Amino acid sequence: MHVCKKHNDITTGRGFIHTYVLVLIFLFTHSSIAGTNSIKIESADGVIIEDMYSVNANISYQLGKENRNALEHGIPLEFDIEFRIKKRRPWMWDQTLISRTITYRLEHQPLSGDYLVTRLDNGDLKQFQKLEDVLVYIGKIKNFPLIDTATLGTGGIFYAQVKTHLNIEALPAPLRPLAYISSEWRLSSPWQIWMIKE
Repeated sequence: MHVCKKHNDITTGRGFIHTYVLVLIFLFTHSSIAGTNSIKIESADGVIIEDMYSVNANISYQLGKENRNALEHGIPLEFDIEFRIKKRRPWMWDQTLISRTITYRLEHQPLSGDYLVTRLDNGDLKQFQKLEDVLVYIGKIKNFPLIDTATLGTGGIFYAQVKTHLNIEALPAPLRPLAYISSEWRLSSPWQIWMIKE
């Protein structure tokens, strides 16, 4: 009975995902061709809304072939968008006043063919028919509140930062080691920096 149950798990649920992960590992170790993939922060700036300094950002996501195949075969992808506001200090490391992260979890529904996007920091759930629409949605950050403007009125030089990356640690454990060394999975933008007050 135990052997039969184990065999059935391979074709459904976690067993299927585990099997697909093994296939991905095989592809990683037998292919040197990377797909077209990138993350770029096109623009970022701040606005004051009701005494809060909030951030707007436009981010371009392009997923490679392996990223798309993994998503379509049941492996969720998580993207972290990190925000920081810092204060310059002449003789010390700059002080981080606030650090916040938006995390989007992307999933594919095989029966409907739709994509689900969950914003993990607040639980918001959206459904899309096309992956391209998903990437546009997670790339639009509008009026995300970061810090009370009173904190910025204390004098000094302040600046904001934003970056985003694919969270490799959220992938299934067998896939992580090779994801760390594969350019197909090391999706990350550099920090985008802009001055708030000088």
